[in-house]
Amino acid sequence: MVRTLTGSRIRKARKSDGWTQTALASAAGISPSYLNLIEHNRRAATGDVLTALASALGTTTETLSRDGDSQLISTLHEAAARLPDLTLSPGTLEDLASRNPEMAELLASTFQRLREVEGTVTALSDRLTHDPYLSENVHGMLSTITAIRSSASILHQMHDLTPEQDNRFRRSVHEESLRLSSVAEGLAEYLSRSGVDPDKALTPEETLDRFLTRRNWVFDALDQEAATLADIPRAIARSRLSEVISEMLGDTDDLGPAQTMARDWLDQYASDALTMPLRPFHQSAKDAAWDPPTLARTYQTDLHAVFRRLASLRRSWIDAPAFGLFLTNASGYPLRRQPLPSFALPRHGNACPLWPVFEALSAPTRLISAQLRLEHGEGFTALAVALPRPGATLGQTPDLLSAMLIVSDNDSPFALPASPHRPVGPSCRICAQTDCPARAEASLLA
Repeated sequence: MVRTLTGSRIRKARKSDGWTQTALASAAGISPSYLNLIEHNRRAATGDVLTALASALGTTTETLSRDGDSQLISTLHEAAARLPDLTLSPGTLEDLASRNPEMAELLASTFQRLREVEGTVTALSDRLTHDPYLSENVHGMLSTITAIRSSASILHQMHDLTPEQDNRFRRSVHEESLRLSSVAEGLAEYLSRSGVDPDKALTPEETLDRFLTRRNWVFDALDQEAATLADIPRAIARSRLSEVISEMLGDTDDLGPAQTMARDWLDQYASDALTMPLRPFHQSAKDAAWDPPTLARTYQTDLHAVFRRLASLRRSWIDAPAFGLFLTNASGYPLRRQPLPSFALPRHGNACPLWPVFEALSAPTRLISAQLRLEHGEGFTALAVALPRPGATLGQTPDLLSAMLIVSDNDSPFALPASPHRPVGPSCRICAQTDCPARAEASLLA
């Protein structure tokens, strides 16, 4: 049970206003000894007593009893979980928060800052190592330099070229030099923008990711519209939803070249909303104990669609587990990412090879489950399945997409057979796991 810190707030407010315990107790109609117990969080201040104290202090009962205690205790427990060798007696952290709330707040804020720094390291490493724009332009520069060297070498070594051949190679050197200059200027501008504003999205992929993150990957307007279109022909419903998407994107001026990518993402979201209307789907999911195969049969759709819809339930007014989602193609390039706060997902390539999302690629259509544990000790349950890309036609080379639904063990609704947790990380470059047989490169955190 989390102790309330209301008493600590009362004591802080009393001292700030210059009240003595005796004076405040008299104003509130209670004894000084009772107020002393309240201020040390040994007695609860509720009802008329709390109202009288708030009135005397010139504040509100909501201010004195705001619901921040649970979050504080939760953060302290999360921080303690980072130290597996630390053994604490039950109630230790609750006592710390109760008896010394300032120190508890300091520890919690320090831990939160640590998480933010880790997130920054992840983001910077992700950008420097896997940025597709940077990789593509460096590759283009190297290819252009190779072409220039080849033509220049021919001009230097061969003295019997015809005038036509000589002009062709000279023209090639000139054209490739112009191309190299253009690529180099673009790359310099890109790096300059990155240095001025490291938080600015520099690629369409980053722009889309930030667009979705700011909206928590949910779009109530599409869900509400889809609910009203459930009984009309699907073609008409999709046309109406397309109009809603156009209106949404028309009101957004921060997408730029990611506009097309955002429309594709929202088109798929709208299709899922039509197939699985939000409120009925939520009820069906609860009735089915959140089982994806059951939901796929109920709505006559595939598991990837069910995964996406389960991940869209992350809203304050919906009673549902917090699901994360990761979708990749067979090369490992992330196509869709909806991370959990404590389970980072890379934006560009090279995720942990031990994630079941990659294991699923070797057994298409088979639903795979696994229990994972990150280096800070938190456990997760993951479901993964690989399916052919929608729209494939006869004779085409199979193009598999693999999706992974992930949920914290503390929030998991799945009743899976007990099995050892698999140690995993975000990606080799920023993973602190030691002696990992799948490590492909040294960790920056080692």
